[in-house]
Amino acid sequence: MVGTATIAAAANPVNGTPATATTFSTIPYQGQSSSWYAADPATDTASQRVASACNAGAPINGPAWWRYDAAQTSTFVAHAADLKGGIAGYEPTGLAVLSADASTVLACGNETQDITTTGALTVAAGQSRLVVAYSRQATEFYSPTIGLFPSSGVTPSNDEPATATTITSLPFTTTQDTTLATTSGGVGCYSKFGVGPDTWFTWTAERTDLVRFSATADYDVHVGVVPVVNGELGQYSCDEQFTAQAGTTYLISVWATSDDLKQTGTFTLSGAYLPPAPTLSVTVDANGTVNKKTGVVSVAGTVSCSGADSAPYAQGSLSQTVKRVVHTAPMTFTSGFSTCAGSTRWTATATSPGYKFTGGSAQVRVDANACNARGCTPVSVMRTVKLKVV
Repeated sequence: MVGTATIAAAANPVNGTPATATTFSTIPYQGQSSSWYAADPATDTASQRVASACNAGAPINGPAWWRYDAAQTSTFVAHAADLKGGIAGYEPTGLAVLSADASTVLACGNETQDITTTGALTVAAGQSRLVVAYSRQATEFYSPTIGLFPSSGVTPSNDEPATATTITSLPFTTTQDTTLATTSGGVGCYSKFGVGPDTWFTWTAERTDLVRFSATADYDVHVGVVPVVNGELGQYSCDEQFTAQAGTTYLISVWATSDDLKQTGTFTLSGAYLPPAPTLSVTVDANGTVNKKTGVVSVAGTVSCSGADSAPYAQGSLSQTVKRVVHTAPMTFTSGFSTCAGSTRWTATATSPGYKFTGGSAQVRVDANACNARGCTPVSVMRTVKLKVV
């Protein structure tokens, strides 16, 4: 759900006080101002209370308020950022969560990351919480954004490299909540969007082989892998397969980019040795046919394929020599190369706009290729076939 507070440029936001807070009742929720405005010091009582609790007593500037009227009991995390024009990325901004009457500041944001976060908070059905985003300094251009997202309320046990979860063997898959993960800063992978919260795993390779760890999530995640040799970290592999060395221990980090409003959530990490390269074989039948009227040639054969990520690619040609002149035409496959799932028949036709094929001998060539993460298996087959006029 996305909520928008309509704000005139260079003016105070319409949700600039608790009394005019933008309301919502379900999470996840994201709310943002619709344009930039001037962030001037706030003097109302609630803002002064936030200034005292969260900003070392200095005034908060340009506060924008939201009110969460919980439709059901929920545990959540709150995020806030300054969305520079909607395109330039999120920058740190102040954040506070208050009681419904604004009399008590329940949590303050933390600017140690690019995005402001609080720990998990719980609200019962029918209760309310106020959320305020603000600039710590007066500024002419300000566009605060907040996000409230469900949380397990539990800090990941593998939040630091020292407490990494041990992966005992591959293949491996796990799903984890990261809403209270923090940033260790040791991921080693570069991102122009910054490095956000991370969680850690450790694994010792059973054999020397190609390996890939990958993650999917309800937020932007990446995977970094680094060998640990004599207590020293080696070179990272980032979002890519790598060659694991038998007996070597690796640190694996699942990390978010920091230039996002939602930097935590739920991810699934998978790790596995890469499968063998695909198997692929192609045969060409000894006999084909040629249409007496049109000169269209029909040929066929078999294809056997396994282990590829997709259907094998194939191309072919047919040639016939008449009076020392070679006439060649590309083949159009009409069946057989649409999947990589065992053995099947393939069929193809060939025709030439400048020559009408006839009965007798012809040369057929088929080139095919099947690929997976480990690599590709190319096959090239040539055979002389006998064409029967039909």
